[in-house]
Amino acid sequence: MFSSVGTLSRTNWATSRAVSSLVIRIFRHGNPNVLSALTRAGSTASRRNAAARASSYQRDDDDDQPTGNDFPPQRPHRKKHDHPNGSVFTSTAVANQMGQGRTGASFDGPGDFRGRQSDRRSRLHEDEVTSGEGNRPKVRTAIEVVRAIRREKDDGDSKPQPQDAEEIFEPREENLKTTAQPVRTRKNAEGRHDLDSKGFRTYSHVVPDWNKMIADDVVNMLKRSIIYNEHDIVAINKPYGLPVHGGPSVHHHVARYLPKLAEILDPTKKLETLHMVHRIDKETTGVLLLARTAERAAQIHDLFLKRNVRKIYWVLTKGVPDPLKGIINIPIGESDFSGTHRKVLRPGPSPVTSLVRKGRRTRDDGREAITNYTVLGATKECALVELNTETGVKHQVRVHLAHGISTPVLGDHKYSHFTKLAPQKLPPSFLKAFDIRQQKVRTIPMHLHAMSVVLPEFIDGQNVHISAPLPEYFTQSMKKLRVRKNKFE
Repeated sequence: MFSSVGTLSRTNWATSRAVSSLVIRIFRHGNPNVLSALTRAGSTASRRNAAARASSYQRDDDDDQPTGNDFPPQRPHRKKHDHPNGSVFTSTAVANQMGQGRTGASFDGPGDFRGRQSDRRSRLHEDEVTSGEGNRPKVRTAIEVVRAIRREKDDGDSKPQPQDAEEIFEPREENLKTTAQPVRTRKNAEGRHDLDSKGFRTYSHVVPDWNKMIADDVVNMLKRSIIYNEHDIVAINKPYGLPVHGGPSVHHHVARYLPKLAEILDPTKKLETLHMVHRIDKETTGVLLLARTAERAAQIHDLFLKRNVRKIYWVLTKGVPDPLKGIINIPIGESDFSGTHRKVLRPGPSPVTSLVRKGRRTRDDGREAITNYTVLGATKECALVELNTETGVKHQVRVHLAHGISTPVLGDHKYSHFTKLAPQKLPPSFLKAFDIRQQKVRTIPMHLHAMSVVLPEFIDGQNVHISAPLPEYFTQSMKKLRVRKNKFE
């Protein structure tokens, strides 16, 4: 008869829970040694439960119901087992044949059932069988079995044995091999990932992320960018992406930190602030002039108005200008295009230039804009160009190169297309050189650098020449594209 159903249920539940936990870890890490150990442990648990079930049957010739009132009937009554050879054996003999027999585990009658039931319930929690002499070995868990197997395999090895389950299931290199293509996990020097989901590069990390900086960080960066501080003139090498003036949703800009820079330059506190002289675009790097006094700022500003200041820019272009040296003299105006305000060319009316005005709302007839350019070095699809702007129209270099001679600045996603606003379309050779997908080209920064500014005969009849080194991402792009000064392919 079934006499300890409750005990068996709790035992099976505990065993299933332990085995399930091990199965999850094993199939996660794929360790064959641990799988073998689990098979042994599972076999032991199966034999133990079988023996418990066998020993739970007792012969009762007079009644088919349980002798106690604690459990309902579970199975039909089995009095004894008839062997094919004619021998008769009890449930105790069945358990002994399975290797799980225990002394005093047979129940041939209902007398003293409850006491023996409690004793059997405690024995069901043991993991190994005791001998007839009563010597009970130490109970070993599945984790200890696994450790023993590893000790046997690594006998003589100096590797320390694991101390917990996490170390036991530590994945080994040979078990992590796969036929699938591994995901590329390169990182840049700053420790941030520079790859997209397909394993190709992105370039948003090569320039500062001003939205993640606090005021002190911006001040320190501007302090390090000071390249000239003489004759009441201060010049900085403006970083990429930092606006000169503030605006809607603009938190960091150069004008905001001019008092802080003045405090750094003059610890005596006599200099209250620095004065802005001119401006350059947010995406443009290079020389930005400031003045210690309002009088010096007015003098320099007057030079700009008279077009006496020589401003030199270096750019990388998509395509090679033809001819290699020339002057672009096309007026530039303002227009509302696709819901966005941007600069456009305003050439004189003619059958050819009528396309420029078609479909656009005109704000003005344009301002005079003159740009001199010279190609310093070039490949088949890229060029290093030096430009000298005689005028100071906003976005002059970008508009003249993109819409004037069809060689836009690399990374200029605002003026690369004439009829739409979209990220720049790069040829396959560029994509290969940058190891980038076309979908991520928008992360490439604009390669426009204010290389130098010359103030003619400004101090004692001498020219003031201020230059700024190229940013790191600019020089790296030159290497990728194999563009060098005085080299033509």
